[in-house]
Amino acid sequence: MSSGILTKSLYLSGLVCPRRLWLLVNKPEIAEAVGGSDRRRMMAGIEIGGIARGLHAGGEYGRLPDDSEETAIQRTADLAVQRKPIYEAAMGGDGIYALADILVPNDDGWTLIEVKSSARLKPEHVQDVSFQALAASKCGIKITKFMVMLINRDYVLGDELIEAELMITEEITKDVREVVEVTERIVGEQIRLIQQDEEPQLYTGSFCNKPGRCGFYKRCHEGQSEKDLEFMPAFRQKKINELRDSGVFTIDEIPESTKMNPLQRRVKDVITFSRDYVDDSLANRLEAIKQPAACIDFETAQSAVPLFKGTRPYQQIPFQWSMHLLDGDNPAHSEFLCEDFIDPREGFTQTLLAALEGIDTILYYSPFEVQRAKELEEGGIPGGKELHDLLKEKGVDQLKVLKDCVYLEGFKGSFSIKKALPALAPDFGYDGLAIQDGDTAVTEYLKMISATDPAQKQTISDNLRAYCKMDTLAMVEVHRGLVRLSGG
Repeated sequence: MSSGILTKSLYLSGLVCPRRLWLLVNKPEIAEAVGGSDRRRMMAGIEIGGIARGLHAGGEYGRLPDDSEETAIQRTADLAVQRKPIYEAAMGGDGIYALADILVPNDDGWTLIEVKSSARLKPEHVQDVSFQALAASKCGIKITKFMVMLINRDYVLGDELIEAELMITEEITKDVREVVEVTERIVGEQIRLIQQDEEPQLYTGSFCNKPGRCGFYKRCHEGQSEKDLEFMPAFRQKKINELRDSGVFTIDEIPESTKMNPLQRRVKDVITFSRDYVDDSLANRLEAIKQPAACIDFETAQSAVPLFKGTRPYQQIPFQWSMHLLDGDNPAHSEFLCEDFIDPREGFTQTLLAALEGIDTILYYSPFEVQRAKELEEGGIPGGKELHDLLKEKGVDQLKVLKDCVYLEGFKGSFSIKKALPALAPDFGYDGLAIQDGDTAVTEYLKMISATDPAQKQTISDNLRAYCKMDTLAMVEVHRGLVRLSGG
């Protein structure tokens, strides 16, 4: 791709962060690999795209793999004469280029269909299509209707997939017409931006999301102070920018007159005076944990196309659990992982109920596990009600204990277990594991259940087991760290 061409994906990146746009065009070689969530999103997009094309059969591709932008635009123009569906229709001119997922001829011109693996219409979908509308106008393709094809969240998979019921279409013609002039102005600004020699210097912020979502996260955050305003929990980006504009860049510099909630004031105190916050109630909260106690963690998968009969798009399907007993130097571990392409929910539920027999306290990290147990009950899974009742009766949310009673500077504004763990147990972590996050776990699970190579299947199984086991072992280490802080 020529650095002088503004594509749709570049345009959308620039709406979020102009610096990222400039780097993508001018220094793409330094970008980091995408994370697990982005890989899953791309895989879902490919699968849904194929389904959408099947619903508008009989078309041809407007762009072939080795086509240049100019060749693809000409190929699309030649196909348009035939008045049949065009897939990946290439459009553009005057420095912009876009591929429309599907163009379908209508009485007045063409209907553009943008295919999304999302279950709801989002503002960025309108921005996406408005760029395509502008690109179409540059090469003389008359589009009279703009549509977005989405996933029908209410669809339930029966004995076979009914593609026409899985997908729903919403018209956004009016919305696109209302913003296309703004899009044209922004496009002009972005083209001038990518042509400039100097990298734009902009504040980082919540729009950076997390490592893995932006290929330049580490570059832009290099040398960032551990006291940076970004590490203040629940601080809105607008407030962060206002403070930075006034010369305040770190948490300890925040004026006392700034409106903050109790947790934020607690964090400011910890950062300003370099002292841990440990509430007096922590010891009592820990003493209330009756033994025998166990830490549990679930892994779940969700996909745009339902995996199993009776399930819906993006329904959370628990496929793996891990459990560590809380006491002892070498806490006992048990686990479950469904390795085959079958509905794992009943096996998941029954094995976990058996493992929890005789346990007086069940620790989980956040309400996630309780929510999944409730869904198992609502889905009529045998044992689902018993599991849900058990977690409600004997469950303790370790995250809530941590959030209520402790804050350490090393948390860096987050109470996620992967941020809390290094601060509470510095010598313990996920380094060396093939799978280190939940998004990658889902991707690997989907690969495993479809794998035909026994060796590949076994490798993925081993990696998934190691990752989930580490999650509950991490909870044991968090508990031990809390005990130390409480003086126990």
